Amino acid sequence: MLPLPPNSAPQSVSISIVSYDSPSQQLAMAIASVGCAMEKLDPAGEGAACSLTLVDNSESGSVDTEALSAPLAKLEALGCSYRLIAGHGNVGYGAGQNLAFASAHHDFHVFMNPDVELDSQSLKLGLAYLADNPDVAMVSPYAKDDAGNKQFLCKRYPTLFDFFLRGFMPAPVRRLFDERLARFEMRELSDSAPSKGIPIISGCFMLCRSSSIEKVAGFDPGYFLYFEDFDLSLRVRESASLAYLPVMRIRHAGGGSARKGAKHIKMFLQSARRFFSSYGWRWFKQP
Repeated sequence: MLPLPPNSAPQSVSISIVSYDSPSQQLAMAIASVGCAMEKLDPAGEGAACSLTLVDNSESGSVDTEALSAPLAKLEALGCSYRLIAGHGNVGYGAGQNLAFASAHHDFHVFMNPDVELDSQSLKLGLAYLADNPDVAMVSPYAKDDAGNKQFLCKRYPTLFDFFLRGFMPAPVRRLFDERLARFEMRELSDSAPSKGIPIISGCFMLCRSSSIEKVAGFDPGYFLYFEDFDLSLRVRESASLAYLPVMRIRHAGGGSARKGAKHIKMFLQSARRFFSSYGWRWFKQP
């Protein structure tokens, strides 16, 4: 794959990570990967800046800042500011991201999960793509899990049946509907060239044009967990394009809400009801 052409536009970027009792080692790895990606950016022009905001949604304030001292020191050495927001309790993922975004004030912003690690070239390539494509508001990366399996972060509008298949059916049953799930997960997208016009992208990593996020007032805090990324995608794409950029790469360890227990299943169903009530119920027939 050829890299995207360099772009001379200022690369002012902020990143926010929302943590809820995330292991310190996991957070340290995520922040270290941010530092490596920031290091690859072209020298910042006048007025350019970078920042990282860590939002601690735990009730106990569990973030161990001492365990994060090494990766945070690297960010500081790069001239990247750091802020910890804590003490507000668990307000939900979207509301936590909104807290960070409200204080960012940069041209571009990344919403990121604590279980994500960035490839060192990811920010450089993503920012270059956004600078060269002013019609694009949000970009989704190529992702692999811990085992090296590809994750499909781009989606078409969902049906309840697709969620039931993915979350609750055993692998032999899912294989019977592989073609259907492949359509929902947009597996036909090229991994050698960018694709525009994506309906929905995953909230585990969203590289965004900040002005587009401001225009829609960020995440809807009514989604405590799950579907906040679906909702944000649909609102942003009313006035701009969403894109898949396969040269921008991440590792993502998360997923599998149905395997996290009854509490997560309940939250998933509550958010699903809110989403489909807002945008229209689709039971079986795919768009």
